Amino acid sequence: MVKVGRYAAGLLVCLMMILGPALVMAGPVNDDPTVQSLLRQAVAQYKLENYEEAVPILLKAHKIAPDNTSVAYFLGLSYKQIPDIAKAIYFFRQSVTGRPRIKEGLPELINALCIAKGKGTKLLDEASKWLALAERDGLMPAADIAFMKGRILAKKNMTAEAIGQYKRAMRLNPKLRQSANFQIAMQYVRSRDLKKARDMFKAAITLDPLSDMASFARQYESALEQRLEMMKPLHITFSAFYQYNDNMLNDAVDHRRYSPTITDDRSLNLTPTVRFDYSPNTTKPWLFNAAYTASANINQKHSNTNDTIANDITITPGYSWGRSSLNLSLEYTHIMKKNPGMAAYLGTLKMGPMFRRVLNKTQILEVYGGYFKNDYADAFLSPDGDRNSRGYNAYISWVWLYMKQGFFNMRLDYSNENTKGDWFDNSSWRVSGNISYPLTAKVKLQASTIFTRTRYDHPSLELDFITITTAARKRHDNLLRSSFGISWACAKRTSLIGQFTRVDSDSNIGQYSYRQNMVSLGLEYRY
Repeated sequence: MVKVGRYAAGLLVCLMMILGPALVMAGPVNDDPTVQSLLRQAVAQYKLENYEEAVPILLKAHKIAPDNTSVAYFLGLSYKQIPDIAKAIYFFRQSVTGRPRIKEGLPELINALCIAKGKGTKLLDEASKWLALAERDGLMPAADIAFMKGRILAKKNMTAEAIGQYKRAMRLNPKLRQSANFQIAMQYVRSRDLKKARDMFKAAITLDPLSDMASFARQYESALEQRLEMMKPLHITFSAFYQYNDNMLNDAVDHRRYSPTITDDRSLNLTPTVRFDYSPNTTKPWLFNAAYTASANINQKHSNTNDTIANDITITPGYSWGRSSLNLSLEYTHIMKKNPGMAAYLGTLKMGPMFRRVLNKTQILEVYGGYFKNDYADAFLSPDGDRNSRGYNAYISWVWLYMKQGFFNMRLDYSNENTKGDWFDNSSWRVSGNISYPLTAKVKLQASTIFTRTRYDHPSLELDFITITTAARKRHDNLLRSSFGISWACAKRTSLIGQFTRVDSDSNIGQYSYRQNMVSLGLEYRY
């Protein structure tokens, strides 16, 4: 709004730059030659946009002739440009209360009172009084008065009344149509009528495409287009990635000792995915989100035992108040695996409450705690190896939107899993960090790291194929997964994404220690 106020007053400033010498000669009560010389010097600096150089010159003149309204007027203009609105208001008041009154100082004073911060409605009430005086004495054109009334009403959050005055202003003076359309668009933004706001910004651009106002309008229109895109109830995302994996079967580091039968586990794979996100515009304070994702993993090698198809559905109803919301998160995932035909492999259910708090304009805090269960369809060779489980998990997540299109996320997870078989009862802690940094408007750098520490409750067997021995001990795993990627918005709604991922698993049981490197490249399309 401050930028808009400056632009609205710009025409008057330009006029004063042209008429400045006339004001210098005609305005002051004290026609001291020194004052006139200083005023001419200050006006020259003002025209060159050297506002901070103009101020001390004008203050010297003001000290000599404190009643000189032309000096006060140019002090107001200079302080407004620095900007120091409080001082600008002080000197604009002098320019309209002294004699002779500077007529052009009145709209400047009203505008400054509208853009000043603080003091509640006190300054706006003063602006209304000055505007009433201008209307009564005919000191301003009727169209300008209507426009200024719109500014004041807008500051008082009287949206409908403000729009009415802006429309009246452009009916009275068609030259105000661009400024009025811009201001009306801003009021529609405030009232969340984004489609009307977008249309009014477009109208403002059409009236004078090369103006500064049109430039502002284009920025707002672009932001609104993105916002309207985000507010669509249904979003669809398609993606397909080719990946090279140098250890797709998680072959142990010392594979001769712990996995001698595994060979040739370097493979390419294709991962196509489609995701539907549904977020209807619910009536406040109620919230609702749902998502469905279908994906597949098609491998070049070992396809008959490792290809998978996964379906995931998430439903999240919620209630919001102020900056906070409470949601119930429900998620079910079903995985089918080829062995050798495609058949059910795993079903996972997760559910629990999730609390989200917007800390400020750039930070979001999220806390979750819930229940999960895993049901495997496979038969297990040993009762101790039965991985069907129940458990609970919780996390706390912090998101920092540190710049436009850039974010940083830290998250801490804890889970406790109770399996039917003794070998896989465990508890784990996980800490993760993610960052997205825009290198350019279309290129983003993305990086993430996840460290997981898992401790198993019961001894597991370690099989040594060299010494042909077994050992039983409680299993301790530390897993570090790091990735680095670049996303390029190569076309509208389409991104080309390349990523490198490294996995390091260290376990006190040899067959679970492995290294893995993956390189992927693919396209993502959002609709």
